[in-house]
Amino acid sequence: SSRLSNMMHRLVLLLIIFVQVCSVRSNLLESCLSRGFDPTNLSCDTCALLSATDYHSVCLECCQSYKTLNSKTSRYKQAILVHSHGSEEIDKFIDEELEGIQQTKEGFSVEKAEIPRGAMSFFSMTPNVLYFFKGDAPKTEDNTAYTDLAQETIILHGWSKDDLKDMINTLLPDKK
Repeated sequence: SSRLSNMMHRLVLLLIIFVQVCSVRSNLLESCLSRGFDPTNLSCDTCALLSATDYHSVCLECCQSYKTLNSKTSRYKQAILVHSHGSEEIDKFIDEELEGIQQTKEGFSVEKAEIPRGAMSFFSMTPNVLYFFKGDAPKTEDNTAYTDLAQETIILHGWSKDDLKDMINTLLPDKK
């Protein structure tokens, strides 16, 4: 009886620890996503590209060390910016930098974000998201599918147009 009671106490203690670990992981994920980083796809190699910015330490908190970028030049073949008009800086990037980027870099495009059916735009703000692909980007009618298909996904919440331009210039190949 005391042995069973002791086992039950251990089981309850393990369950409490498990719930706390899950809660911490969930809080970290939410914190990273709210700051524009997706820990499920973020390589720590990418954080090195942000070393001169305020985002470097946040990026390091959110990245996955096991995800690496093998090639040191033009790490990706294509990138797609899914744009939702929710950020003044991203709007400025599109207005001021997009044409120049598309003239000098291979494989960069912008698509308008899909707004969920029946959703009021005020309550369902779709974030601006940058998807990177090592090969050709898949053809899809629904750009929300890129989340599962991209090799790296970056939510651009709080990003400046200059930081975005630098990242694209670093990660995509030059036109020949």
